[in-house]
Amino acid sequence: MAEHDGRRELERIATSGAIPNKDRLAETLTALCLAPGRRPDSREMSLFFDIVRGIIRDIETHVRQNLSEGLAKRTDAPHDLIVMLANDVLDVAEPVLSHSPILDDADLIALIQQRATKFRLAIAKRETLTENVSEAFVDTGDIEALKSLLKNKGATINSESMSRLVDESRDTDDYQELLLSRQDLPASLAY
Repeated sequence: MAEHDGRRELERIATSGAIPNKDRLAETLTALCLAPGRRPDSREMSLFFDIVRGIIRDIETHVRQNLSEGLAKRTDAPHDLIVMLANDVLDVAEPVLSHSPILDDADLIALIQQRATKFRLAIAKRETLTENVSEAFVDTGDIEALKSLLKNKGATINSESMSRLVDESRDTDDYQELLLSRQDLPASLAY
C-alpha cells in the first residue's frame, strides 16, 4: 500500500506543476525514493528522475549533496543526472565521483582532464580504476592526485604509465615509497 501511495504522490507532484519550494520538494522526493529500505518501482524512479532533472539547477547545495549521496551507489540512476552532479561543486560531486558505477571511463577521464586536484582526489578513491583512467591521472602531472592513485590498490596502471611514474620519482621523492609498495611494479622498474 505504501508503494502505491509513493507513486501517487510522485505522480501528483509531477503533474501539478506547482512547485512552491524546490528545496523542500527535492528533499521530500529524495526521502520518498532513496530512503533506506525503500524499494520504489521503475515508474516511481522514472518520475523521481524526471522531476529532479527539472529542478536540480534551482536547489541549494546541501540538497544536491544529499541527492548525490543517495544516488552515488545506485546502478539505475540516469547517466546525464550523475554527470551533472559530478560536475557540480566538490561537496556535491564527491559522492558520485568516488562511487558511482554510472560514470564510465570516458566520463572519468574528462573529469580528470578538466577539473581541479580535489575532484581528482575523489576519483582516485574509487574501488577500481582502469588503465585508461590511471593513464589520464599520469598525464595531468598532478602530484597530489598521483600520490592518491598510487595508494589505490584497485587502480590498474599500465607499464608505460608505471615507467613514467618511476622516471618522475627520481625528481619527486613522494612517489618512491608509494611505487615500491605496489604489487604491480615490475622488478626491473623497482630497481
